Amino acid sequence: MALRPSFVEELLGKGMRVRLPAMGGSMLPLIAPGSVLTIAPLNEARPKEGTVVLYRDGRRMFAHRLLARTRASMPPGSNYAFRGDNLATYDRPSPEHRILGIVELVEPPTISYRRGPGVRRALRQAARFFANRDASRQSGRSGLHK
Repeated sequence: MALRPSFVEELLGKGMRVRLPAMGGSMLPLIAPGSVLTIAPLNEARPKEGTVVLYRDGRRMFAHRLLARTRASMPPGSNYAFRGDNLATYDRPSPEHRILGIVELVEPPTISYRRGPGVRRALRQAARFFANRDASRQSGRSGLHK
């Protein structure tokens, strides 16, 4: 995530929503890299199991699913277990105060390109390829060069 965790924590603590880009694939297919997440503050509410939350682990932030509350097998003070939907293992258990907010909205990534000489050249080459392929199919040739 692009912003410093302390800054995000401060904004959410003031009741503000924060928008952050998703950087990894740990929450695929729900959250793809490049998606924009809207994080809502907790407002004294405890998140329910199954909710996707933003939490802090040192200098890093993760948007992962909250899977369990306190269990006897967890270290003392570690109240929550998290895991990315696309990961096989749980994250390190964390105390409640590390949960920064709840993922309220996921905006899928957009595909954009800049038109320029390179893009025009690639589009012309693709058009030639498909035109040649279609012509060779109509003439009965396989289109493969020997």
